[in-house]
Amino acid sequence: MLKHYFGILVIVIFAKLHEALEQCRDSTYSVYGHSLSRHVISTSSVSSLTECVMMCSDEFRCKSVNFRLKGKSCDLNDADRHTHPEDYGPKEGSVYMDTSRKNGFKSCAEIHQETPQAESDYYWVKIGNRDAQVYCDMKNYGGGWTLAVSISSKNNDHLQRKANNCLNSTLCVPFNEKNMIARKLSDEDIHKLAQTEGTFRVDLLNGMVTAFLSDSKWTR
Repeated sequence: MLKHYFGILVIVIFAKLHEALEQCRDSTYSVYGHSLSRHVISTSSVSSLTECVMMCSDEFRCKSVNFRLKGKSCDLNDADRHTHPEDYGPKEGSVYMDTSRKNGFKSCAEIHQETPQAESDYYWVKIGNRDAQVYCDMKNYGGGWTLAVSISSKNNDHLQRKANNCLNSTLCVPFNEKNMIARKLSDEDIHKLAQTEGTFRVDLLNGMVTAFLSDSKWTR
């Protein structure tokens, strides 16, 4: 018998925002002789790596930079080595730097409220006392949805309370509409994202069905 597998995305959005946004702060990590390709949004001539990083801090979409020592050119990237490791690799004469913005946002909903024009992408949020990357759906159903779980009918791994099959130490559940792999933030992390009030959205990808869970009631 032919088996039909399906994938489900479970996403959580805050119903209310409980705390004021923390002051923005930047964190950097540089690697000599490496660069990120295929994600450049702009290239400029600069006087130093410091100026390159400052340009990135002024561009909301910027997640990392490539600084070429010869010619002192600066690439602003809209991704980083954590979200797209396949595009990260050696390049002579280049300095790669993460400029990940760990802004203190508690969810994608806070980011969407602060910057309504933000596009669907990976962002840093504060989950408890740690900084983590999550995928934010900024387009559908009003925007501001945080991807928390991806479910495959091949197994029941999503029923575990602990984190399951995270992509890496900073990004647990990447966005993927094909070849769905079961991944899940821990129940503890999901509760921290949702706090005391929230709405869960479940997308059945193949069936194009979306359901919502709010105040313990499912709606479609």
